[in-house]
Amino acid sequence: MDGQFYGYTVSGPLFPPALDAAAKTGSVALVVVALLAVVATIPLAAFATWRAAMGAPWSYPLAASVIERLT
Repeated sequence: MDGQFYGYTVSGPLFPPALDAAAKTGSVALVVVALLAVVATIPLAAFATWRAAMGAPWSYPLAASVIERLT
C-alpha cells in the first residue's frame, strides 16, 4: 500500500499488522459506544423532560447517586 502521509511518500503499511488490527478494532469499538450513547440520550432526555413537566425531578441513570447505592 503506497500513499502520502503528511506530504511524505510512504511505501508499505504504516503500522505492523497486529497494531493495525488493534487500532481498527479499537476505532470500531469507540464508534459503537458513541452511537449507543447518542441513541440512549434521546429517550432518556425525553423522559426527563416529561418528568420535569409533571413536576417530579428525575436523575439520569448511572448518575453518582446510583453508583453510590451500588457500592
